Amino acid sequence: MKTIIISITASILLLTACKKDPQALLREATGKLQSSKSVQYQQTGLFPNPSGQIDTINTFSTFVKKGSNAYDYDFVIKSDLGGLIQIDGEWKSIQQWTKQLVKYPENKPEIWNVEKKSSRNFNLSPLNMLQEKEWIYVRDTVLNNNTLKNFFFVENDKVVDGNKVYTEQHIFINPETKLVERWARLNYYKNKLSQILTVIYSDYILNSSPERLTFTNPPGYTSTLYTEKKEVINPLDVGQEAPFFKIKDLQNNEIDLEDYRGKKILLNFSSIRCGYCHDALKLMNEDDYKLPDNIQAFYLSIQDQDQLDKLKYYFQKMPISYPVIPEADEIAKLYGAASTPNFFLIDEEGLIEKVVIGFDKEFLLNLKQ
Repeated sequence: MKTIIISITASILLLTACKKDPQALLREATGKLQSSKSVQYQQTGLFPNPSGQIDTINTFSTFVKKGSNAYDYDFVIKSDLGGLIQIDGEWKSIQQWTKQLVKYPENKPEIWNVEKKSSRNFNLSPLNMLQEKEWIYVRDTVLNNNTLKNFFFVENDKVVDGNKVYTEQHIFINPETKLVERWARLNYYKNKLSQILTVIYSDYILNSSPERLTFTNPPGYTSTLYTEKKEVINPLDVGQEAPFFKIKDLQNNEIDLEDYRGKKILLNFSSIRCGYCHDALKLMNEDDYKLPDNIQAFYLSIQDQDQLDKLKYYFQKMPISYPVIPEADEIAKLYGAASTPNFFLIDEEGLIEKVVIGFDKEFLLNLKQ
């Protein structure tokens, strides 16, 4: 009986300590994940895009401990946009847009480490966040009727071109489950909140016994070896003949570039998820901006696969007076437009007059009537 009373008393003291010291909860949450042989979870990313909408990115991750080292895991991370696989010394990435499975050289782990560290989903794994950052308790926060412990650290605190830029990251830990339920990144510009990125964690499965991690290649994907020598895609050069094309615009109207021969043509290869593309479009959409009658512009949407509804919404909010061409990736290949925004000015004879990569305000202003 005495032993039981001592045990209960110790438990009460421990619970009281956790309530008084949120940092103890942080250590418990870290220990809970590190002591598990495998950790599975789903994360749902809510990321605002330039159109004013929220992109929802779903990711499913499994981490399996390889040995006694708390930091040594194999993993499979699969998201709507791609993924990473590390199993038994074999490293691969899932390239969603090209439908490729890229295998990395085993004798060059530094290349793979760079790939991992540049992966948002890898960095946002609760395992990595709890291990690599010194979180400080800031307050209790109620989310979905649950009181969570809110921890933060300062990512940026600097002045750029005379303007204050400040960024905080937050994690929210459930004191009942001792698991991270949410992450948020708050960006402030000139002391005003300018952007919030959010990730919600759910469906945790923690196992105390080891398990075998496997991965099945997705159907329709081709396998390729990583090469440090990247394929360079060069845009068509000034003086070359512009490839003319036929395609339907966002309103399902037939566009035949041949019909515009004799006028100058401005092709704007852009993406609704590209901030600089949005800046260029805002400039061209100002009340005092008008192209001369001898220039016909086209907006060609690339890198926006499966985004047709969002594209339509974007141009309802940002109406323009010239045609919008959706899913123009094949046309972009003809022109060598590998980045956004990318402008091609075609002269009256069908020859490329000027190529501009990126948001060049001076170029766009010089086109004005």
